[in-house]
Amino acid sequence: MLSGAPDGAGFVVEEADPPHTLVLAKRGPDATTTCSISLRDLDGRTRMVVRVRIRAQSTLRGTTYLATMDMGDFLAMRRQMLTIKERAESTH
Repeated sequence: MLSGAPDGAGFVVEEADPPHTLVLAKRGPDATTTCSISLRDLDGRTRMVVRVRIRAQSTLRGTTYLATMDMGDFLAMRRQMLTIKERAESTH
């Protein structure tokens, strides 16, 4: 099983500074994945910045995890951003 956390557990909160910053991490023997979400005020508007970083071991399992997460993250992030955009625009 390629898991970034013990027993397949999900992300854990590494840092929280509501409502500005949230940093999540998923650590395992083959890779560490971190996700940072921050909100920034720009002239009365809000910009959301999301960064995902994956550090994988140079092993077959680590490389497989990296490749799987890279493609999966791209697809999931696009859908999440479209949903957030739709919800944000529907409140105006």
